[in-house]
Amino acid sequence: WKPLVPFLFMACIVLPVFLLAIVPSTIVFVILGLLNEKKKAPKPQFFDDESGEEGKVRVKEGIPKREEREFDLVIYGATGFTGRLAARYTAKQYAGKGLRWAIAGRNAKKLEKVSDELRAIDPKLKVNTIIADSKDSKALESMVRRTKVVATAVGPFAKYGNKLVGLCA
Repeated sequence: WKPLVPFLFMACIVLPVFLLAIVPSTIVFVILGLLNEKKKAPKPQFFDDESGEEGKVRVKEGIPKREEREFDLVIYGATGFTGRLAARYTAKQYAGKGLRWAIAGRNAKKLEKVSDELRAIDPKLKVNTIIADSKDSKALESMVRRTKVVATAVGPFAKYGNKLVGLCA
């Protein structure tokens, strides 16, 4: 009788649950995944360098090498709550340490106000500003070409972040 208990448990409980719940839900998730397949993120535009020296090379022409870019960091969305916090933190933590950085956003007056707040933290700080709207692809591309890293605080990201991610890829 004892050897039959695991078999009966499998046959009476596990198998019906598997057949009636897990298999149909798996089929539904697979079908939904196939329907939403076209919404995947864009693939980075890289190809292997034949010489092997740099490893990978950008397909897009005119993008400067990382070490030749004007800024190490751009805080995009610096006029919002989170962006302002990030800019203040950067001003405090990296004052006098040689970090080349800028703040960016769509409103020049608000950016100037944020740069005044940052200069209050460190009077020697030279705050560079970049005007870029999330709807303006050319402005975003210009910003991306000038920096090594973009830290974005523009949101909601699903609505305003796709162009920036595509340009950084």
